[in-house]
Amino acid sequence: MRPGAFIPSHRHLRQEETFELLAGTGTFTVAGERIIARAGERVHVPAGVAHRFRNRSCEDVRVRTRLRPALRTDELFERLFKLGAQGKVNQLGAPSPLTTARLIREFREEFFYLAAVPVWLQRILAGARP
Repeated sequence: MRPGAFIPSHRHLRQEETFELLAGTGTFTVAGERIIARAGERVHVPAGVAHRFRNRSCEDVRVRTRLRPALRTDELFERLFKLGAQGKVNQLGAPSPLTTARLIREFREEFFYLAAVPVWLQRILAGARP
């Protein structure tokens, strides 16, 4: 992850997430608590808890992420990377709102919901059942 890059505050409803820093220093916010982690350290996020990650350093950060249970997360990320390779994401790496809505409908349990917007509202706006 490049310096200045970030992942916005979000939550996984049914999955816990563990970040293992392989290189560099990352700044996490988990349930409102700021955590600075360095290479060799891990940050654990329970299911349903809002969290975000940012590289505030001047060097690249490498992170290994594990989601448990995995569910269909690999399929979701394959789809997201394919959209990126096709140039169908914005400068922050996010797909269009319409594509995001389709992903929410298809990957209802695996999707990473924005923390600032109620999940039920995100699902309704995407045309999925709340």
